[in-house]
Order: sequence, then structure tokens, then C-alpha cells
Amino acid sequence: MKFKFASPILLMIICQNIFAQNIHHYNFTYVKDRIILTVETNKNDKINLLFDSASNDFLLDSAIAAKYDLIDLDTAPMKMSFVNGTSVFRKFTNKSLFKDTLLNKAYVFGKALRLKAMQEGLPIQINGVIGINPYLEKYVIGLNFEKEQLEISDKDPTYDKKTFSSELIFSDSDYGNQLSQYSHKLAAIKVRYILSNNVVINANALFDTGCNINFVVNSSSNIDSLLEAAKKAVTIVIKKVSLGNDELKIYKIVADSVVLNGEKSYNNSLIYFTKIPDNRMPEFGDAKSSGLIGAPFLKKFKEVLFDFPKKKVFFID
Repeated sequence: MKFKFASPILLMIICQNIFAQNIHHYNFTYVKDRIILTVETNKNDKINLLFDSASNDFLLDSAIAAKYDLIDLDTAPMKMSFVNGTSVFRKFTNKSLFKDTLLNKAYVFGKALRLKAMQEGLPIQINGVIGINPYLEKYVIGLNFEKEQLEISDKDPTYDKKTFSSELIFSDSDYGNQLSQYSHKLAAIKVRYILSNNVVINANALFDTGCNINFVVNSSSNIDSLLEAAKKAVTIVIKKVSLGNDELKIYKIVADSVVLNGEKSYNNSLIYFTKIPDNRMPEFGDAKSSGLIGAPFLKKFKEVLFDFPKKKVFFID
């Protein structure tokens, strides 16, 4: 009996088609408006990682980094900047911390610091934070809220033609001047915040799954005079909003509407305003204001797909 073998070219095409449909699934828990992945380590333990799409970092609590012997104590402590100040960290190299190969490839280097501040009000221990770095930008990253799964795929997404979509803006594209300390490729879309007939703010807003609020505006302008012109009721609180040491003044106001990409309008939306010093502004280009679109807004949809190869985001109802 003679066997016919496929030609090398055919085998290559078959293999390409197989690999082109790789989809990695990671279960998450949506708790207190945060997306928390539970992943296995190389010691068969499980650790909880906050998924923060507005960051391209890999942060690990110092206790976990020490447990897995990741920290080189000869490395000098350094300071990491946040919108509310700084925090001390040490660099480390990931020595195959995860059981998952893709995660080990995506997060090779990290920063170890105390994450105690992230525990406030959360019933789940947070052991680390992972964001979307340049390695992951060759994939389609999906947040499936129905299944509570993070999906990382190199397959073209399928979606209904009625699905709302938008071009993604990156800070080091033509929209930015590359001078921001947050310069590398944080995905955003254009947003119009219509506070009232008197005040309209146009800004680029980052998709920030680490944020537990629908809409946030960071501004280096005079917020007091801005909101006074809007002639709206304002509530003010002072609290920590990130891993820095400082507390920020937060203004809460109900805007007439928030318009995404000039198409999707959300009326009577609560917005949090924060005053940010110029040298900490995560703006794109020379703008005095930038926005955040948090996890609670994204959860309004069954699924949100970030198609980084095509620089598009899809919202699936």
C-alpha cells in the first residue's frame, strides 16, 4: 500500500491555519467593578492578578516576588510614577512564574512593590497587576463578560454588523507628541464630555479596566472654574486613586452626555474629575485633559474586543 504525503507547502498552510486560530482563555472574577484573573503558578499555587488595560506594566506584590525568588536584592530600589505621586519598587525577571506559556512570554520583566493599597474594599487578595504591553499588541484581546473570560487570540474576530466599533488611538501615533511619560501605546478613543450647554470637553480617553468608575476626566486646567461655568451641582471627595502616596481632590458631576467617537451617546452620566499636575498628566499630545473609560462601562456589553493588529475596538451588545 502506498501512502501519499502532503507537500511541504500544503503542510505549512495547514500549520499556519491551525496556529492562526489559537485562542487562550483565562477565567476572571468581576468583583467591585474590577476584573481579577486567577492564574496558576509553576508551584501549582494560584495568584490573583488585576487586569489593567491602561497599563503596559507587570506588577507583583513584594511578598509574592520574594516567595518565588524573583527579586535580585542587589538591584537598587527605584521610584515609579503614578497620577497621585510615586511608589518604591524593585525590578525583577520572570523566571517562568506562570504555568501558562503565553503569560511567561508576555510578561518577562516586572516590578515588585507593595500592593496593600489595592486591597481596600476588595474581598479578594490582589497579588499583582498585568496590563497590555507591546508583546500582546499582536493579538486580539477580548473581555467576555457573559463567560467571565479574558480571551487572547491571533484569530480575526467575528461580530455582527450592528456592533459598535471605533478606531483605536495610540499615544505614539500621529495623535501624540511622544513627550508624555505614559508614551507607549495605550489604546484610546475620542470622547466628548458635554457637561452642559456652556461647557464641552473633547479628549482622548483610555480604556482602563483597572478603573472602577464609568468615566473619569484627568485635567491640568482649573477645574473649579470649569465646573462653575457648567452651572451643575458638584460633590467633592479627597482620596487615593492609585498606588502613589498622595490623595487627590475628586469632583463628581452629572454631565448632560458623554459621546464616544462622535456616535454613541450616554445621557446623564456621572463623571469624576481629578486635578493632575502637568508633569503627571497622562495626556495625548498637548491636550490639557484626558479621559478614562472604566470597567463598569465596558461591562454594559456582552463582550469588548480590542483588535490591536487592526487598531479597532468592538463593543458587542
